[in-house]
Amino acid sequence: MLEERTQIATNQYIGLLPSHSTSEISDYVSVPCTWYGLMTDAQVQLLVRRTQALVVRAQAYRQSEFDEISNKLLRSIQRTLAENYSTLTQQHRESLRAALWRIEAAGDRIVSLYDDSSDLSDSDSDGESAVQAAVQAAVQPADQLANVRLHLDGLDIKYKEPYPGILITHGFGEKILGIDPAAVLDGLMKAPVRRAGDTIRPGELQWVDGDNENLRYRGNVLRRMKIWLQDGPPNGGTLIYSYTGYTFAVAPATSDWNAHPELAAMCQRYNKFISMIQGAPAANHAIVTAYADGKCSIGMHSDKTHSLHDDTIIGVLKLGGASRRFCIRKRILNFPAGIGQAQKTALQNAEPMLLDEDVASGDLILMTGEANNTTQHGVPELETADAVALSGSIVWRTAAQRLSPEELEKKIAVTEKGRAKRKAAKSSSKRDQKRERS
Repeated sequence: MLEERTQIATNQYIGLLPSHSTSEISDYVSVPCTWYGLMTDAQVQLLVRRTQALVVRAQAYRQSEFDEISNKLLRSIQRTLAENYSTLTQQHRESLRAALWRIEAAGDRIVSLYDDSSDLSDSDSDGESAVQAAVQAAVQPADQLANVRLHLDGLDIKYKEPYPGILITHGFGEKILGIDPAAVLDGLMKAPVRRAGDTIRPGELQWVDGDNENLRYRGNVLRRMKIWLQDGPPNGGTLIYSYTGYTFAVAPATSDWNAHPELAAMCQRYNKFISMIQGAPAANHAIVTAYADGKCSIGMHSDKTHSLHDDTIIGVLKLGGASRRFCIRKRILNFPAGIGQAQKTALQNAEPMLLDEDVASGDLILMTGEANNTTQHGVPELETADAVALSGSIVWRTAAQRLSPEELEKKIAVTEKGRAKRKAAKSSSKRDQKRERS
């Protein structure tokens, strides 16, 4: 009932905003923002846009009112964040934070416009419309994938968007990159595999298997194997994508994709495609993963971003001859206070799936950085190993961390020292336990 009343009040407030005179604007802007926690993202954006448009109108009549009214709106949103932070959904928090800087950006643009036309009055409809259009452009949230949709629509390529900022494009490999995704993985499978006890050959195209000690996760064997690629030779510096469980000892497995004509052409076409995304840097790093059978998998996770470019786009192209189940769900960023890790895990695992279906070979899952941070994705284990044949993917990212050969050598030395120390401690513990039993 409370939510229903709140939605009705919110809709009434938004509906009234455009029709009120300048003298009443301050009262409406100062309406308590306790509604925001139950507003939809669209309502939040509309409220900010229309309120800011009224601020523009107020400034047209009284220059001094602009700062007072816009600052009141900013303070109102800030107060909402502070007072209701624990109860707001992550999407609402992000909307409100974004509203803060959009209003500030709009204010800067309005001030500069009014410097050139400070005598706007109610009859100056053309000038006022121009200012309002500028404000709407400033406060409207950027849709990074808008140009991608237009491009795909023009080519009559099918796609779906299970979550804002995540686009699944069907047949991308064949239609955009001009490749046979099954043949690409088959060709890569001819590369040597570094298994348990094998030494990684620096700078060579090679698979590192999940039982190789440099790829194991906390000593545990992973049911998948990987190839690391980058744009440019590693002797000029190795690009690093650091994720949970990553060790620098595996970095020498990185090779230059330009040394392999088919890979180079595929990566260049991918970068040409994402160049239409507003603010997107070119991908310079890629990881190929192979899943030998249905038991090979990767758990639900969000990509770690601390070693990536701030505006990186994540592109996952499915390879191989078989489709593979792919899942996406919302990520819980703020758990109730006082609960333990087991309860947090249970709550996260109970989150319903936004996507849970087979993704075909050749399909591209395109993900903005913001969408990655607010969701989790994974490739679940199937009931039986023979449930699916060989499959895999190549994931493009833009790495921001580059280590020179000397820097990488030092990182590896530290890693090896820590590994040796842990092994010694484990052996010592086993000896102590044996001595106690005897």
